[in-house]
Amino acid sequence: MTLKIYVGCDPREDITSEVYLHSILRRTDPSKVEVHPLTKGWNCLEGWYAPHYDKLKAVHYTLGGRWFEHKMKCDFADLWLEKQADLKMHATKRAEA
Repeated sequence: MTLKIYVGCDPREDITSEVYLHSILRRTDPSKVEVHPLTKGWNCLEGWYAPHYDKLKAVHYTLGGRWFEHKMKCDFADLWLEKQADLKMHATKRAEA
């Protein structure tokens, strides 16, 4: 079985050393590990990259998100609020069922 690991965003990063630092390669046979870079769509760093919505899969809030007073108007705050409202609505429907 091959272990697939997806890390990093920046193609200039040495992702192999990043994986090693997280102890993955030290505990696994390196010949059975594939290391792949994450695209910005899967690890969009809020506040670091321009907020593009077209290929967004996940937002990484490195300095805190919309739930903190100082980040009320951070990138993707509108999406966060929308998802929060959806979760509350679904929770209410489950509670009423």
